[in-house]
Amino acid sequence: MSNAIPKNTAFYQIQAIFDVMRATPQFVIDNKLWNAIKEQKALLMFAIAVSFLFTYLLYGDVQEFISAFFERNAGVPVASESLQQSEMIDLESIERPALSEMFSSSTKFMLMVILEVIIFSFSVKTLNILRNQSRILKFKDFWKAEIRMLVVMLLSFIAGIVLLTLTKVILGIIGLKFLTSFVMFFVYAYIIGYAFFDNFNEQFGLKIKQSRNIIWKHKFAALGLGLIATILLFIPLIGALIVPVFGGIAATMYGHQNNMELTPS
Repeated sequence: MSNAIPKNTAFYQIQAIFDVMRATPQFVIDNKLWNAIKEQKALLMFAIAVSFLFTYLLYGDVQEFISAFFERNAGVPVASESLQQSEMIDLESIERPALSEMFSSSTKFMLMVILEVIIFSFSVKTLNILRNQSRILKFKDFWKAEIRMLVVMLLSFIAGIVLLTLTKVILGIIGLKFLTSFVMFFVYAYIIGYAFFDNFNEQFGLKIKQSRNIIWKHKFAALGLGLIATILLFIPLIGALIVPVFGGIAATMYGHQNNMELTPS
């Protein structure tokens, strides 16, 4: 990748994060990072249980979304009916898909909180390898990381509700309200990517506000990682096991390569 390309451009960030994601599996193999999970069998069993539960909840949300979509279409009058009838809109069925997407995303947010121990652990291990460090995590480190992720996800959930409302209003005004769920999919994907990058910034003592401002300057990278992570989560059972490890490592590799912690906030 050419160093002449400014790091604040979409092209650079998207190419950089995808290069990192492609390199992540080999990084895991070269450094035998699976041993970190094997050494913590209790954590592994917990992650497997969470993965089963997440798969159940996620596909329940997906089924509800699909049902709402077909119910909405079923409620649209046929062309042969009167003009007055054809203009009737089932508001409840239009709102339901967007709301379903919000609750599906809240399930993903909760997964990030529950599996923060794994995300933070692999983020630290990756940075230790990349910068030849030997940081050893203690209980208080995991506790602080867990509380921070909870705050980050809670703030993100509130922001998601606000953005959902604004998106529906704006798209409704221009007659494109049906695109609400599509737009919000990218918003929620960015939030997932942002959470992974925040684990990197946390290791340098950056406050949540500082980290948020820095990550926004790498927003295309955060979005790219969030999109792939979201897609991987749809893999039954193993998706929720892969994503915390994959996301934590990829975000740290990108952050290291681009000295993200030094970005002016």
